[in-house]
Amino acid sequence: MALTFVQYDDYKGSSGLTVANNTALNTTSANLIVVCVTYWDTTGTVSSIADTAGNTYVKAIAHKKVNTNYSAEIWYAEDITGNANNITTVTFDESCGYPWISVSEYSGASDSYSLDDTSSATTGGTTHEAGNTTASTADSVIVAAINMSLGKTITVGAGYTALDTRTSYDAGEYKILTSTGDVNASFTTSLTDAGVVVSAIFKATGEAPGGTNTQVNIGDVWKEVDSIQINIGDVWKDVSAVQVNIGDAWKDVF
Repeated sequence: MALTFVQYDDYKGSSGLTVANNTALNTTSANLIVVCVTYWDTTGTVSSIADTAGNTYVKAIAHKKVNTNYSAEIWYAEDITGNANNITTVTFDESCGYPWISVSEYSGASDSYSLDDTSSATTGGTTHEAGNTTASTADSVIVAAINMSLGKTITVGAGYTALDTRTSYDAGEYKILTSTGDVNASFTTSLTDAGVVVSAIFKATGEAPGGTNTQVNIGDVWKEVDSIQINIGDVWKDVSAVQVNIGDAWKDVF
């Protein structure tokens, strides 16, 4: 089943501890939801995301420009429970300025281990790039977001489709990918300025996870685990398998 864009909604707030999309989405079970969040704050961050259907959201990538307010994050929920009037709410760990949220839905995404790769960068000039992300499968989607200051027109990259109704401060975009390899999400601006850009690639149903089935979060970036060891009697031993309990059944994840 090919990965396909379904719909999106975005909303810009003024300041506060939460921000939510202001138009409820009729979401479909088993789909993927990707949430782009931008905000202005030097220390604040997204603490959690929840929606009407009770889906579980996981952070894919976050980036904050040092010594400035610019911040951007991407979160996602796999194999969702659908809801006819779904609202997604972002909660921050402190009140943040000018929060923006873009909630997009995709069908055909993998119901587990859909996150393929992420990238982020602090940018400047009139071309703003997230840096290379690598698509390990031929059927996937890349989603990106930018956050910067007011006073310029933001345009999505060539071949990308906008995930926002705004033209300044922040913007989101997506592109359905049909081949493997490096992808560099980008935006252009009418004036020179600094900002931050984040991007994430998600795989389609039936596409095998790249590398292993286990990832750890290091510096807000998910890294695949190539090996696991435990210390037994002051000797490090390789772990041959790791399991989790899903629905009262133990499933291998490594």
